[in-house]
Amino acid sequence: MAVSTDRPGFLKAWAFEKGAWKLQHSLGAEIDPETAPGGVRLCDIDGDGSCELFDASRIRRLVDGSWKVLSFGLPEGTAIETASGGDAGLRFVD
Repeated sequence: MAVSTDRPGFLKAWAFEKGAWKLQHSLGAEIDPETAPGGVRLCDIDGDGSCELFDASRIRRLVDGSWKVLSFGLPEGTAIETASGGDAGLRFVD
C-alpha cells in the first residue's frame, strides 16, 4: 500500500497487485488529509504483513476493502508532524 497527499485536501492510495501498482479510489477517498493534521503514515504494527494507516489521532486497519478505526491511537502527547508540517521526531522501531 502507498499513499500520497500530493495536493492539499486530496489523498490517493495504491495497492500493489499482480506485479503492478493499482490506484484504489475508495481507499484514498476515506481519508481526508484536511481533517488528519499531522500527516499520515503506513506501518505494520502487528506484524501481519498488512500496514495500518496512522494519522494525527487515529490508527486504521484495512478490513474488507475499507479503513476501520482501531480502538487505540498513538501515545498521548506524540505526533508524526509538527503543526507547521515538520518532522516531530516520532519513530516506529521494529
